[in-house]
Amino acid sequence: MERLTAHHVFAPAGTPAAEPFPVRPRALIRFYVEYYRTPMAWFGLFVTLLVVAYAGGAIMFTLHSVVLGELGPAISPVEHWALDSTLGFVGLGPVVALIVPLAATGAVRLSGNVRPRHYAIIGGILFALAATPGPIAHDLLVGRGTWLANHVTAALGGPVVAAHVHGDSIPQSVSIAAQLVTGVPTYILLMWASLTLVRALTLPRQEPAPVFE
Repeated sequence: MERLTAHHVFAPAGTPAAEPFPVRPRALIRFYVEYYRTPMAWFGLFVTLLVVAYAGGAIMFTLHSVVLGELGPAISPVEHWALDSTLGFVGLGPVVALIVPLAATGAVRLSGNVRPRHYAIIGGILFALAATPGPIAHDLLVGRGTWLANHVTAALGGPVVAAHVHGDSIPQSVSIAAQLVTGVPTYILLMWASLTLVRALTLPRQEPAPVFE
């Protein structure tokens, strides 16, 4: 039995020990420091964050902007999605860094190794909960009429709207509830997809068999 490493998560080999997740601050810090010692851990984090931020951002942009009609900078939908997703990529990076090893540990305790299903369910639910306040952060940072929204609008074209209204006629409680309800299945799927993608990218390359021997 080995202590859980990124190789157990993204390039499964060996059997990680089903240890309880550390709760004492010193043990917790040691756990994360040891986990992120390898390039594999950082590569897995980067790919996971890309998938969750940009694919998840597309779904959440559709929910909040198209379905609920919430306002943001007066820019094109693609630019708005890219802005929101990039802010999510930066802001939620530390959250994903904490969740990936935690989800892997939970999966090991459930099944003895990092099964994609268990990893995705645990990680997706945790990320959905962490991202639930997203509408509040969006409204404060890039809601229409905020400093950042005005500067982005001025840079990319379109009239600057000075008035900033929380929720844009949609109650913030409804926006947050919709974020959570949509986020759980969305992020479970994306955590599964990101794990599958990283594992596919890190498979050892095999030399093609010669046609003639």
